[in-house]
Amino acid sequence: MNTDSSPVHCQRKTSITDLPPELFSIIFNFAHEGRTPVQLDRDIIPSWMRMEGSQGFGKSVMALVNPTKPEDPNVKSRTLFPYSLAAVCSLWRDILYSHPEFWTLVVLFVDSKPTPLVEASLLLKRSRKHKIDVFITRRDGVRPTFHPDLHEKCYIDAFLHILKPHLRRCRSLHVDAHLSSSFPIIHTTFNGIEALNLELMELICDKHAFADDESDSDDSYDDMDEFDPNLARLVIDGNNFRLTSENLDNWLSSCTDLQQITIAHYEPGKNDDYSLQNLLDSIDDLPWLDHLKLEGLHFPVRPGAFADTNLMIPYVHLEDVSQSFIEDFAKFALFNALSVLRITRCPLTGLYRFDSDPDTLILEDIGSNVDLLEAITHWAGENLWLDRCHSFSSAVLKTLGRLRIRSETEYPCNNLCRLLLYRLPRFSIKALKKMIERRNKDVTYGHSDWKTTTDFGPSISHLAVVQCGVGELSAEDEKWFRSHLVEFYWIP
Repeated sequence: MNTDSSPVHCQRKTSITDLPPELFSIIFNFAHEGRTPVQLDRDIIPSWMRMEGSQGFGKSVMALVNPTKPEDPNVKSRTLFPYSLAAVCSLWRDILYSHPEFWTLVVLFVDSKPTPLVEASLLLKRSRKHKIDVFITRRDGVRPTFHPDLHEKCYIDAFLHILKPHLRRCRSLHVDAHLSSSFPIIHTTFNGIEALNLELMELICDKHAFADDESDSDDSYDDMDEFDPNLARLVIDGNNFRLTSENLDNWLSSCTDLQQITIAHYEPGKNDDYSLQNLLDSIDDLPWLDHLKLEGLHFPVRPGAFADTNLMIPYVHLEDVSQSFIEDFAKFALFNALSVLRITRCPLTGLYRFDSDPDTLILEDIGSNVDLLEAITHWAGENLWLDRCHSFSSAVLKTLGRLRIRSETEYPCNNLCRLLLYRLPRFSIKALKKMIERRNKDVTYGHSDWKTTTDFGPSISHLAVVQCGVGELSAEDEKWFRSHLVEFYWIP
């Protein structure tokens, strides 16, 4: 029998909300410091692809095996900081609101559940005087179905109107739309706005409305004020690039830090006289540019034209352009500084048309209907990167190991010395060995210092075979390759 007459006290369970606000602030600050930052300096052709310097080849191979490419924050994630934490309870929300530095990533949605305009305005104010990165985007699975393009354009226009007073502290602006006609026309939308902190602008869409589809026909821009961003990287649709170049003089040439530009998708209308030469003239006005990407551009062939644009750009990427575009591009422009040429999903023509051979040639996802040898035979660079070139075969290797027709001294790609084969169709190890044996016939392997004294090219010094489905290499074959090459990688 219990004789204790002392009263019984019921203890309240401790809740996480009992923690002091100062401790929450410390925890939230750790989450803030650990989030993925917006990448402002991602290169069109990253340094690990260029095979530059004595360690460049090995760095390229290691990057393929252990990719460490920078990623932007997943702004569509339900766990995105600080939005997910602010939705937990009013206490957490109030604590997060008291830290303006937490709200520098502004995410606005233009899908079927768009961000309310009042909320968008509050989000932009919440960061106070801090620099901001703004994403206007859509979530998968909640795309609008009723007049989606009109819905999208209306919200993008409204968000940009709200953004204007804050653009002076905007570091980056990303607009992800379904149709390019939803994009802001830069020279009208940002007329007279000072945006000295704007380093990155990206306008990306699923589908492009070409010239005949555009409804904007207003050509009266007599009272234009300058738009003065401090851009280092720009991704822009072709129509926007054209209209702004024509109507806002020196809008990019004044950006002395602009190093990279991507111009995506343009096709002139039937009665449109805008040409590739006009586009190149605008690019030529950007003397500080070192990365150029042209994607999905289509211009009619103009016979009789000749190269009169001198592009001092070391890194060029062509993606999803036609064979005639590549021919005209090489014909209209002089490339006195071209170091790396990257070509993705293009029907190749002979690359000898470029007046200056790049040291590094990167070919990616080239169709099986392309004659690979015809395209590269006369290329005179040293580093060749082949990735998903579907017409590659043992026959290509055999031809690379034979002297050119009507030549007693030169092989196809005669200066080639570093070869990276990545995700290619199955080929013969025997053909690969034979190619090296023939091209390296003048290497004095008997000398102990042959690796440093040989003048490589056409002799092969570096070889990497990565994920080509050829299988494991026998110990005997591996020994042979290592004894005949300065640097060798075989990664199934």
